[in-house]
Amino acid sequence: TAAKLHPNDLRRTIRAIEVFRITGSPISQVQQQWDQSGKTRTDCVLVDLEWPSEALNRRIDQLAALEQLGRDLTASLDFDQVIERVLDRAMAATGASYGMIGLWQADRQVTRVTVAQGYSPDRAAALIGTDWPVTHGIVGRAVQTGRFQSIGDVRLETDYFAVQADVQSELVVLIQQDDRILGAINLEGTQLNQFDQPAADFVSQLATQAAIALRNAQIYRNAQTRLREMESLYTIGQQITSILDLQQLGRELTRQMAHALRTTYCSLMLLRSTADELEIISRYADPNLLSGTTANLPDRHRLADFPATQAMLDRREPLIVYRTDPAADPAELDLLRSHDLYTLL
Repeated sequence: TAAKLHPNDLRRTIRAIEVFRITGSPISQVQQQWDQSGKTRTDCVLVDLEWPSEALNRRIDQLAALEQLGRDLTASLDFDQVIERVLDRAMAATGASYGMIGLWQADRQVTRVTVAQGYSPDRAAALIGTDWPVTHGIVGRAVQTGRFQSIGDVRLETDYFAVQADVQSELVVLIQQDDRILGAINLEGTQLNQFDQPAADFVSQLATQAAIALRNAQIYRNAQTRLREMESLYTIGQQITSILDLQQLGRELTRQMAHALRTTYCSLMLLRSTADELEIISRYADPNLLSGTTANLPDRHRLADFPATQAMLDRREPLIVYRTDPAADPAELDLLRSHDLYTLL
């Protein structure tokens, strides 16, 4: 075979090597067996498949969208950008009027809305950051069952939670990797039975690509976060040795910690054991995110009023409180709600 092929004929060379590795025989010998079977090379079977032009064009558009999305996702490690692109493609391909992507938080058993499209700016802003418990709505049902949910008429569903009054159908597809739920794509349409099986199949393919891209983006974001934390620790360590004024040190510590953890608010509190209270000696608040109620946090906190904080000090362990956690201590929850905060560390 090598004697018959031109050295630059890469395609036939590769094919000859492939045949030899699979059959153990040179391709010339395989071709001779074919010729000796009594069949000519023109013998063939023609299969004619006909698709409706609308369905065929739709499938072609979907394949093109998948190819383009694959290129886009591999070119970006920006977590938020990846999610935005996935939702944009899903809505464009299915004709959905509204869409959201939520990320699954297994430790809290909730899906947190990360991006929303199609809604008014005010409604989208209100949705982002919302936590949907696993027991709540069609998204919760998808998480519980581990399967996509296609609802032709939401009016017939007792689990449906209405965000827009004109929604008539809904499609929820999980974003999974190795049977591990990462999140959910939630699409809503203004027509009955808007999402058919081909639409569900396409969004499932999008979700598969999204899962890989999200994991890569998460790894990158975690690495960047860790790098910022280490840089902040190094900077704080350098400053601690050079700043002797407690107030100045407190201001710098809270500013650095807020930037490292990307928090709205950070304070440094000293334990006044004789008074059984915590006193804020320095605080930092992001001016772009700070609300008036957050700015008015009290300077002193009586430990008797916050039993979970007192228990944390006794155990010398961190305390994390989520505003949406019904099992959290009521005192900490009231503090978060009254000052327009969502998480306490």
